[in-house]
Amino acid sequence: MTLQWQGQQIAALEARMATLEAHPPLTYVGTHEAGKSYRKGEAVTANGSLWVAQRDTDGTPGTNDGWKLAVKRGRDGRGGGSHV
Repeated sequence: MTLQWQGQQIAALEARMATLEAHPPLTYVGTHEAGKSYRKGEAVTANGSLWVAQRDTDGTPGTNDGWKLAVKRGRDGRGGGSHV
């Protein structure tokens, strides 16, 4: 191991860290509340689906480009019986 090699490895790790830090982690903040402001990376439940804020927004999930659908609401499961 040379000092130059170590420097290259450190630079590569720093670049990876910068990439990860540029994308905020997903933070679940509960059920969407009309009129409340949400920050980029926050996730809410609205109408049974999970939505993630793509930017800071006070809009309603599904009505503007501030939100992205992460998990679509499923069916109610009635009449499905046991599948174990």
